[in-house]
Amino acid sequence: MSRPAAIIGLAAILAAGEALATEWMIPSWNGPYFGVSAGYAKSRAQFNSGDLASSGVTSSVSGPAVNGIGFGFNTGMNWQAGLLVYGVEGDWSRFRLRSDQPVSVSFPPFGTVAGGLGSEIDWAATLRARVGLAFGDVLLYATGGGALGRASGDLVLSGLGTPVYFSGSSLMAGWVGGGGIEALFFRHWSARAEILRLHMGSDPFSFASSTAPVTGSVDVTTVRAGVNYKF
Repeated sequence: MSRPAAIIGLAAILAAGEALATEWMIPSWNGPYFGVSAGYAKSRAQFNSGDLASSGVTSSVSGPAVNGIGFGFNTGMNWQAGLLVYGVEGDWSRFRLRSDQPVSVSFPPFGTVAGGLGSEIDWAATLRARVGLAFGDVLLYATGGGALGRASGDLVLSGLGTPVYFSGSSLMAGWVGGGGIEALFFRHWSARAEILRLHMGSDPFSFASSTAPVTGSVDVTTVRAGVNYKF
């Protein structure tokens, strides 16, 4: 190979390497992505007493805070304008959150009656806006939007001789907010950590075994980690 040809070939290799390095050093957050996540979850459920009045229960009852795990998947789309990254994301999570506790409720004309309250969060889905600042391959973001989930509950009043039983499940709608940090670690791949707070309520919470229309609310906090693939 002649010296001019060698010089031209070397220049082409250097140019290609510089282009690849530039592309990697200035990463883009634009585009659709899909990911999975898992982490810690904490929830608390409450049933509102006023809606149990037709069955004689006049005390509100709430379950204890319960810890568990959640896991699921997410998908979304990002757009980038300089440091600003914004987009939309949807996710679905399955939870293992069940609480049971003894309760005492007012049940005229029997006075205060002992019983047990159980509640369980089955799953939740969210649709959220996401906005943040990208510092190279690290993105700091806030997120918020709507939430939808399914919860089930049961209230057993056992101090009456014959147990009085309320149970059922319902879809619950509400809101979600939170934030997190995400980092690109290999071209199409990123890792994230985030915290989300969900508040969901029902109107009514349908207890199939009772004619009493019961409303309720559920609060869920999740701290989770995940991995995304950007297309």
